[in-house]
Amino acid sequence: KLILLDSLLQETYYVNKMHNLAIIVVFLSVSVLDVSVQKSRLAEAEVALQPLEEEEPFFNQSVRTELFAPVGGRSTIECRVGNLGESAVSWIRGRDLHILTIGSITYTADSRFSSHHSDDFTIWRLTIFPTKPSDAGKYECQISTEPKKSKLFHLHTTAAVSRIQGAKEIFLREGGAINITCLITGNLRPAEYINWWKDKILINMASRGGISINSDKVGGMSNLVIHGSKINDSGNYTCEPSNALTDSVQVHVLTKGDLAAFQTAAGLTGAQTRSYTSQTLPVFILMSIQIWST
Repeated sequence: KLILLDSLLQETYYVNKMHNLAIIVVFLSVSVLDVSVQKSRLAEAEVALQPLEEEEPFFNQSVRTELFAPVGGRSTIECRVGNLGESAVSWIRGRDLHILTIGSITYTADSRFSSHHSDDFTIWRLTIFPTKPSDAGKYECQISTEPKKSKLFHLHTTAAVSRIQGAKEIFLREGGAINITCLITGNLRPAEYINWWKDKILINMASRGGISINSDKVGGMSNLVIHGSKINDSGNYTCEPSNALTDSVQVHVLTKGDLAAFQTAAGLTGAQTRSYTSQTLPVFILMSIQIWST
Protein backbone atom coordinates (compact mmCIF):
# COMPACT_ATOMS: atom_id res chain seq x y z
CA LYS A 1 0.00 0.00 0.00
CA LEU A 2 2.82 2.35 0.85
CA ILE A 3 4.46 1.57 -2.44
CA LEU A 4 1.19 2.18 -4.30
CA LEU A 5 0.64 5.43 -2.44
CA ASP A 6 4.14 6.58 -3.22
CA SER A 7 3.60 5.73 -6.88
CA LEU A 8 0.38 7.73 -6.97
CA LEU A 9 2.05 10.69 -5.34
CA GLN A 10 4.91 10.56 -7.87
CA GLU A 11 2.43 10.37 -10.76
CA THR A 12 0.44 13.28 -9.38
CA TYR A 13 3.61 15.31 -9.00
CA TYR A 14 4.64 14.49 -12.54
CA VAL A 15 1.19 15.47 -13.92
CA ASN A 16 1.23 18.77 -12.04
CA LYS A 17 4.75 19.47 -13.23
CA MET A 18 3.80 18.85 -16.89
CA HIS A 19 0.71 21.02 -16.48
CA ASN A 20 2.75 23.88 -15.09
CA LEU A 21 5.29 23.42 -17.89
CA ALA A 22 2.50 23.61 -20.49
CA ILE A 23 1.21 26.81 -18.91
CA ILE A 24 4.70 28.30 -19.07
CA VAL A 25 5.08 27.31 -22.74
CA VAL A 26 1.70 28.86 -23.63
CA PHE A 27 2.58 32.02 -21.73
CA LEU A 28 5.94 32.31 -23.49
CA SER A 29 4.27 31.74 -26.88
CA VAL A 30 1.70 34.44 -26.21
CA SER A 31 4.42 36.81 -25.03
CA VAL A 32 6.51 36.19 -28.17
CA LEU A 33 3.43 36.73 -30.35
CA ASP A 34 2.55 39.91 -28.48
CA VAL A 35 6.10 41.24 -28.93
CA SER A 36 5.90 40.42 -32.64
CA VAL A 37 2.59 42.28 -32.95
CA GLN A 38 3.98 45.24 -31.08
CA LYS A 39 7.04 45.33 -33.33
CA SER A 40 4.80 45.20 -36.42
CA ARG A 41 2.66 48.04 -35.13
CA LEU A 42 5.75 50.06 -34.29
CA ALA A 43 7.10 49.55 -37.79
CA GLU A 44 3.79 50.66 -39.31
CA ALA A 45 3.81 53.76 -37.12
CA GLU A 46 7.35 54.62 -38.18
CA VAL A 47 6.37 54.30 -41.84
CA ALA A 48 3.33 56.51 -41.27
CA LEU A 49 5.49 59.16 -39.63
CA GLN A 50 7.92 59.29 -42.53
CA PRO A 51 7.28 62.30 -44.87
CA LEU A 52 5.62 61.35 -48.16
CA GLU A 53 7.53 62.09 -51.34
CA GLU A 54 5.73 64.90 -53.20
CA GLU A 55 5.06 64.44 -56.89
CA GLU A 56 6.96 66.78 -59.17
CA PRO A 57 5.07 69.63 -60.92
CA PHE A 58 4.31 68.90 -64.55
CA PHE A 59 2.89 70.55 -67.69
CA ASN A 60 -0.36 69.48 -69.32
CA GLN A 61 0.70 68.65 -72.86
CA SER A 62 -2.80 68.86 -74.36
CA VAL A 63 -2.78 72.66 -74.80
CA ARG A 64 -2.03 74.29 -78.16
CA THR A 65 1.40 75.89 -78.46
CA GLU A 66 0.92 77.65 -81.85
CA LEU A 67 -1.36 80.65 -81.24
CA PHE A 68 -2.80 83.39 -83.46
CA ALA A 69 -4.03 86.83 -82.40
CA PRO A 70 -5.19 89.87 -84.40
CA VAL A 71 -3.21 93.09 -84.16
CA GLY A 72 -5.17 95.43 -81.92
CA GLY A 73 -7.00 92.53 -80.29
CA ARG A 74 -6.39 90.41 -77.20
CA SER A 75 -3.72 87.69 -77.09
CA THR A 76 -4.18 84.95 -74.51
CA ILE A 77 -1.55 82.26 -73.93
CA GLU A 78 -2.72 79.47 -71.63
CA CYS A 79 -0.33 77.27 -69.64
CA ARG A 80 -1.74 74.27 -67.75
CA VAL A 81 0.19 72.71 -64.85
CA GLY A 82 -0.31 70.02 -62.21
CA ASN A 83 1.09 69.35 -58.71
CA LEU A 84 2.33 72.93 -58.51
CA GLY A 85 2.65 72.90 -54.71
CA GLU A 86 4.79 75.77 -53.47
CA SER A 87 6.36 76.40 -56.89
CA ALA A 88 5.66 79.59 -58.83
CA VAL A 89 4.78 80.06 -62.51
CA SER A 90 6.56 82.75 -64.52
CA TRP A 91 6.15 84.08 -68.06
CA ILE A 92 9.30 84.97 -70.01
CA ARG A 93 9.49 86.66 -73.43
CA GLY A 94 11.71 84.70 -75.78
CA ARG A 95 13.28 87.45 -77.91
CA ASP A 96 14.94 89.25 -74.99
CA LEU A 97 14.45 86.75 -72.09
CA HIS A 98 12.60 89.47 -70.20
CA ILE A 99 10.63 88.21 -67.17
CA LEU A 100 7.09 89.47 -67.75
CA THR A 101 5.31 88.02 -64.72
CA ILE A 102 5.97 85.87 -61.65
CA GLY A 103 2.76 84.46 -60.26
CA SER A 104 0.18 87.24 -60.62
CA ILE A 105 2.78 90.01 -60.25
CA THR A 106 3.84 91.87 -63.41
CA TYR A 107 7.55 92.65 -63.80
CA THR A 108 7.38 94.87 -66.86
CA ALA A 109 6.52 98.54 -67.30
CA ASP A 110 4.38 97.60 -70.30
CA SER A 111 0.86 97.61 -68.87
CA ARG A 112 -0.43 95.57 -71.81
CA PHE A 113 0.88 92.41 -70.12
CA SER A 114 -0.89 90.67 -67.25
CA SER A 115 -1.10 87.18 -65.73
CA HIS A 116 -4.13 85.45 -64.20
CA HIS A 117 -4.70 81.97 -62.81
CA SER A 118 -7.66 79.69 -62.15
CA ASP A 119 -8.93 79.15 -58.61
CA ASP A 120 -7.16 75.79 -58.37
CA PHE A 121 -3.86 77.20 -59.73
CA THR A 122 -3.77 74.71 -62.62
CA ILE A 123 -4.33 77.25 -65.44
CA TRP A 124 -2.07 80.29 -65.90
CA ARG A 125 -2.90 82.81 -68.63
CA LEU A 126 -0.65 85.50 -70.06
CA THR A 127 -2.76 88.26 -71.62
CA ILE A 128 -1.55 90.96 -74.02
CA PHE A 129 -3.95 93.78 -74.90
CA PRO A 130 -3.88 95.46 -77.28
CA THR A 131 -1.63 93.21 -79.35
CA LYS A 132 1.11 94.76 -81.47
CA PRO A 133 2.94 93.22 -84.46
CA SER A 134 6.13 93.24 -82.37
CA ASP A 135 4.50 90.89 -79.84
CA ALA A 136 4.88 87.99 -82.24
CA GLY A 137 7.43 85.39 -81.14
CA LYS A 138 8.13 82.80 -78.46
CA TYR A 139 6.93 82.92 -74.86
CA GLU A 140 8.09 80.61 -72.08
CA CYS A 141 5.94 79.31 -69.24
CA GLN A 142 8.36 78.37 -66.45
CA ILE A 143 7.90 76.48 -63.16
CA SER A 144 10.34 77.39 -60.37
CA THR A 145 11.60 73.86 -59.68
CA GLU A 146 15.28 72.88 -59.49
CA PRO A 147 16.16 72.52 -62.27
CA LYS A 148 13.58 74.81 -63.89
CA LYS A 149 10.83 73.31 -66.03
CA SER A 150 9.72 75.20 -69.13
CA LYS A 151 7.15 75.02 -71.92
CA LEU A 152 7.40 77.17 -75.08
CA PHE A 153 4.55 78.85 -76.94
CA HIS A 154 4.71 80.63 -80.32
CA LEU A 155 2.45 83.65 -80.89
CA HIS A 156 1.62 84.78 -84.44
CA THR A 157 -0.03 88.15 -85.11
CA THR A 158 -2.53 88.61 -87.95
CA ALA A 159 -4.53 91.34 -89.65
CA ALA A 160 -7.83 89.48 -89.15
CA VAL A 161 -10.96 91.60 -88.71
CA SER A 162 -14.70 91.02 -88.49
CA ARG A 163 -17.24 93.22 -90.24
CA ILE A 164 -20.97 93.42 -89.57
CA GLN A 165 -22.78 93.92 -92.85
CA GLY A 166 -24.90 97.04 -93.33
CA ALA A 167 -25.07 100.31 -91.43
CA LYS A 168 -23.79 100.82 -87.89
CA GLU A 169 -27.29 101.58 -86.62
CA ILE A 170 -30.41 99.48 -87.16
CA PHE A 171 -33.98 100.71 -86.56
CA LEU A 172 -36.90 98.30 -86.56
CA ARG A 173 -40.47 98.02 -85.34
CA GLU A 174 -41.17 96.06 -82.16
CA GLY A 175 -42.05 92.47 -83.07
CA GLY A 176 -39.82 92.42 -86.15
CA ALA A 177 -36.74 90.21 -86.50
CA ILE A 178 -33.24 91.45 -85.70
CA ASN A 179 -31.03 89.99 -88.43
CA ILE A 180 -27.26 90.65 -88.28
CA THR A 181 -24.51 89.01 -90.35
CA CYS A 182 -20.80 89.11 -89.47
CA LEU A 183 -17.97 88.26 -91.91
CA ILE A 184 -14.37 87.47 -90.91
CA THR A 185 -11.39 88.21 -93.19
CA GLY A 186 -7.59 88.09 -92.91
CA ASN A 187 -7.54 85.12 -90.54
CA LEU A 188 -4.87 82.42 -90.86
CA ARG A 189 -6.83 79.72 -89.02
CA PRO A 190 -10.52 78.98 -88.52
CA ALA A 191 -12.11 80.52 -85.45
CA GLU A 192 -12.43 78.34 -82.35
CA TYR A 193 -15.62 80.22 -81.49
CA ILE A 194 -17.73 83.15 -82.71
CA ASN A 195 -19.57 84.83 -79.84
CA TRP A 196 -22.38 87.33 -80.04
CA TRP A 197 -22.82 89.88 -77.25
CA LYS A 198 -25.69 92.22 -76.46
CA ASP A 199 -24.08 94.91 -74.31
CA LYS A 200 -22.40 92.71 -71.63
CA ILE A 201 -24.66 89.67 -72.09
CA LEU A 202 -23.36 86.64 -74.02
CA ILE A 203 -26.21 85.86 -76.43
CA ASN A 204 -24.84 82.37 -77.19
CA MET A 205 -25.69 81.38 -73.60
CA ALA A 206 -28.83 83.49 -73.19
CA SER A 207 -32.06 81.86 -72.03
CA ARG A 208 -34.29 84.10 -74.16
CA GLY A 209 -36.25 82.18 -76.77
CA GLY A 210 -36.44 83.03 -80.47
CA ILE A 211 -32.64 83.32 -80.93
CA SER A 212 -30.94 81.63 -83.88
CA ILE A 213 -27.16 81.67 -84.45
CA ASN A 214 -25.68 79.99 -87.53
CA SER A 215 -21.88 80.12 -87.80
CA ASP A 216 -19.37 78.84 -90.35
CA LYS A 217 -16.05 78.95 -88.49
CA VAL A 218 -14.04 77.73 -91.48
CA GLY A 219 -15.69 80.09 -93.95
CA GLY A 220 -15.61 82.98 -91.48
CA MET A 221 -19.31 83.89 -91.23
CA SER A 222 -21.92 84.12 -88.49
CA ASN A 223 -25.57 85.13 -88.66
CA LEU A 224 -27.63 86.21 -85.65
CA VAL A 225 -31.44 86.33 -85.82
CA ILE A 226 -33.69 87.36 -82.91
CA HIS A 227 -37.36 86.79 -83.66
CA GLY A 228 -40.16 88.77 -82.02
CA SER A 229 -38.02 91.72 -80.97
CA LYS A 230 -38.94 93.69 -77.87
CA ILE A 231 -38.07 97.18 -76.68
CA ASN A 232 -35.48 95.77 -74.24
CA ASP A 233 -33.72 94.07 -77.17
CA SER A 234 -32.35 97.49 -78.07
CA GLY A 235 -28.63 97.84 -77.42
CA ASN A 236 -25.13 97.31 -78.73
CA TYR A 237 -24.57 94.01 -80.55
CA THR A 238 -21.00 92.73 -80.97
CA CYS A 239 -19.57 89.96 -83.13
CA GLU A 240 -16.56 88.45 -81.33
CA PRO A 241 -14.55 85.78 -83.21
CA SER A 242 -11.65 84.11 -81.41
CA ASN A 243 -9.30 84.87 -84.31
CA ALA A 244 -10.21 88.45 -85.36
CA LEU A 245 -11.06 91.91 -84.12
CA THR A 246 -14.62 92.48 -82.99
CA ASP A 247 -17.24 94.64 -84.70
CA SER A 248 -20.44 96.17 -83.30
CA VAL A 249 -23.76 97.62 -84.39
CA GLN A 250 -26.37 99.62 -82.46
CA VAL A 251 -29.94 98.27 -82.62
CA HIS A 252 -33.02 100.42 -81.87
CA VAL A 253 -36.34 98.59 -81.36
CA LEU A 254 -39.15 101.16 -81.49
CA THR A 255 -42.87 101.12 -80.83
CA LYS A 256 -45.46 101.42 -83.58
CA GLY A 257 -46.27 104.94 -82.45
CA ASP A 258 -42.67 106.06 -82.83
CA LEU A 259 -42.51 104.57 -86.31
CA ALA A 260 -45.89 105.77 -87.57
CA ALA A 261 -44.41 108.84 -89.25
CA PHE A 262 -41.47 106.86 -90.55
CA GLN A 263 -43.34 104.15 -92.46
CA THR A 264 -44.20 106.13 -95.56
CA ALA A 265 -40.83 107.81 -95.95
CA ALA A 266 -38.73 104.72 -95.27
CA GLY A 267 -41.09 101.99 -96.48
CA LEU A 268 -40.81 100.14 -93.16
CA THR A 269 -42.92 97.04 -92.64
CA GLY A 270 -43.70 95.22 -89.41
CA ALA A 271 -41.74 92.06 -90.24
CA GLN A 272 -38.63 93.64 -91.69
CA THR A 273 -35.43 95.09 -90.27
CA ARG A 274 -34.17 98.28 -91.91
CA SER A 275 -30.82 100.00 -91.48
CA TYR A 276 -30.79 103.76 -91.55
CA THR A 277 -27.91 106.15 -91.67
CA SER A 278 -27.22 108.74 -89.00
CA GLN A 279 -28.38 111.45 -91.45
CA THR A 280 -31.92 109.98 -91.33
CA LEU A 281 -32.08 109.91 -87.54
CA PRO A 282 -32.61 113.68 -86.92
CA VAL A 283 -35.55 113.66 -89.36
CA PHE A 284 -37.06 110.68 -87.53
CA ILE A 285 -36.62 112.32 -84.12
CA LEU A 286 -38.21 115.56 -85.37
CA MET A 287 -41.19 113.69 -86.80
CA SER A 288 -41.57 111.70 -83.55
CA ILE A 289 -41.57 114.94 -81.54
CA GLN A 290 -44.27 116.34 -83.76
CA ILE A 291 -46.41 113.22 -83.26
CA TRP A 292 -46.01 113.34 -79.45
CA SER A 293 -46.81 117.12 -79.41
CA THR A 294 -50.09 116.55 -81.24
